[in-house]
Amino acid sequence: MSQTERALQQVLEWGRSLTGFADEHAVEAVRGGQYILQRVHSSLREISDSTGRDPEDETSIVAFYRELALLFWLDDCNDLGLIAPEQLAGVEQALGQGVPCALPGFEGCCAACFAGRARLRPSRLCSASRRTRCYCAALRAGHAQAAGAERWSYAEYLHNGIESIAYANVFCCLSLLWGLDMATLRARS
Repeated sequence: MSQTERALQQVLEWGRSLTGFADEHAVEAVRGGQYILQRVHSSLREISDSTGRDPEDETSIVAFYRELALLFWLDDCNDLGLIAPEQLAGVEQALGQGVPCALPGFEGCCAACFAGRARLRPSRLCSASRRTRCYCAALRAGHAQAAGAERWSYAEYLHNGIESIAYANVFCCLSLLWGLDMATLRARS
């Protein structure tokens, strides 16, 4: 079994207890995560203090894929209503503020997903939590805008993409969450 296959298996097993977690969340997380690690590998070394990740360590790589899968799942929870609104609010509070969450299976998944954050300095951990809160707020705002009286144009819909888990949207979220500055990284490649 290859490293990629092992990683995919671990992400699939990790996500099984999350309500509405689909195989595609894991598959896309591993596929997208591999792309990021291959394309911005040297830059990840430079910001490893910020992300708490070592791009050579298999455990860190799987943790990175799990976080991506969590973002895909969270996006679908918002877009597709995989969980009740009050459960989604609980997940957002758990991610952003570290409070316990009553959603079955979430606490264990969250603990495994963010074990790498223990290596972050307190200032970096606070920054990571703040970025997670911003991500959750952006998802809510986009959903509210789409349901509002002023409907989005087709171009705005494609740009905001609230009904999809497109790579571009996730990469933008990653850039916000971890300070990756994807525009600069893309320009270098």
